[in-house]
Amino acid sequence: MIDHMCAKSRITKGSFYRYFNSIDEFIHLVVRRCEREMMTQLEAAVGKGLSPQEKLDRVKMHAFQYSGKLEVGLRALALHDTAVKAILSRIESKRLEVLTKVFINLCKSKQQAREAATNVC
Repeated sequence: MIDHMCAKSRITKGSFYRYFNSIDEFIHLVVRRCEREMMTQLEAAVGKGLSPQEKLDRVKMHAFQYSGKLEVGLRALALHDTAVKAILSRIESKRLEVLTKVFINLCKSKQQAREAATNVC
């Protein structure tokens, strides 16, 4: 895996190991960065002063911003890596929280909003 990644990045394995102790360390750093970016964008999607429809549009835009490959890759890693699984769980919880906030203004009750958000996730 390191050989392939280094070849694609046009760096030597020595250069890689100068900055990272292992491929697992590198993967965890990348996944944590993805988490931070996703969380920031989800928070921005439900910013103050936006109508419910604008919030929903922003959440949809956020959902399609990332390629399916990233999501599938995270899920594949989570099958074998508990740290990645925990990060993915936090991302999913945040998505559900944000979508519930969006749907709360579009549904009759908080329960209906949560159900609608769960169906979307």
